[in-house]
Amino acid sequence: MARKGQTGSPSQEGKDPNQAAGMFKRAFRWGVSPNAIFGTDEIRTNARYIGDMWSDIQRVPPHRRRRLTPEGTYDIVAMAFDYGRSPDQIRMMMANSRVIAARASRIYLVSGILLLLYWAYRVMVSPVGLGNLFYVLLVLAMGVWFLVLSFFKAMENWRLRTQRPGTFTEFLHTEDSWWPR
Repeated sequence: MARKGQTGSPSQEGKDPNQAAGMFKRAFRWGVSPNAIFGTDEIRTNARYIGDMWSDIQRVPPHRRRRLTPEGTYDIVAMAFDYGRSPDQIRMMMANSRVIAARASRIYLVSGILLLLYWAYRVMVSPVGLGNLFYVLLVLAMGVWFLVLSFFKAMENWRLRTQRPGTFTEFLHTEDSWWPR
């Protein structure tokens, strides 16, 4: 029978089977090196991988951003040159981003409204208690967060639609509808 803290069956020589020498003997019997047992090869491989990723991040040219014309609109030709694409591909990517932002804005809006309705229901039917209060506040925070995300996705859609990086106040005071299209 095994003692507490001991795994496996007791050895015939009276030695503890968890000793390092026994572990290495078993490892060499199966043709495994000690590095494979302790994972040092994996650690070195992953450290090289992380180092390669870090150097790739540092090698990204800093000029890859949204370029602007003197009028303040996006310079599609300069951005296409920076990314090594054609201006039509950049316009297509911006149109796809508009569609994605509009869809995400609607999904976030519906989710936020549903969470706020659920929050109102929980406020009305839940008994008073600290656990219920924490839960109700958590649902409220999630609902508000989804509504804020909906608002910012609508702003992203508006920026892509007008093809200029407008400010927050310009977005709020626009004469055109800011609802995503």
